[in-house]
Amino acid sequence: LFLNSPGIYKARLDLSKTGYENEIYPNSNGTDISLVFMCENGDILNRVIEMKITHSIPLDMLLPFELADNNPIFKDIDIFTDLRGVSYNHREWSGKNRFIDTFLALRKKLNESSWCMVGVGFNPYIFDKWYYNISYNGRERFLEDKGVFRELSSLNQNKLMEDLGDAEDEMSSSWMISFETKLLF
Repeated sequence: LFLNSPGIYKARLDLSKTGYENEIYPNSNGTDISLVFMCENGDILNRVIEMKITHSIPLDMLLPFELADNNPIFKDIDIFTDLRGVSYNHREWSGKNRFIDTFLALRKKLNESSWCMVGVGFNPYIFDKWYYNISYNGRERFLEDKGVFRELSSLNQNKLMEDLGDAEDEMSSSWMISFETKLLF
């Protein structure tokens, strides 16, 4: 929202707690909380606040001991959540200004370098064809594909806010089912 502004103030707080040793998916080992606050020219009434929470927990920790211990199918399965809430507060903004998007998944570690995952919601992870790896910029890529950042070149802030609101609304109402896998031999 404030990308074309001369004076942007930004504060960021990141908290992480590592869960278990073997990370099988990017940004998903334990709990991560990120809070970003941005305002234009020190005017805290013109602001963007974004909060992201990712959390994963082994499924066998949630099951009764007898079931988890005696059934190898539950071994190395995680429940994974990725939640994002964003609030745009700007004098020129009209319409809905708060958005929440959610991704919930089950992931299965197949071996030390392979996994598969089934999820529902807006998946913030995408395959990066240049780095040949999974990256955590699916939301940014979605906004880019919707043309939100093209409005910056025309300096049409009203159109930018309208397109951004439409894209955020589409992202927060997305409940796609996805299947991903990584296999290394």
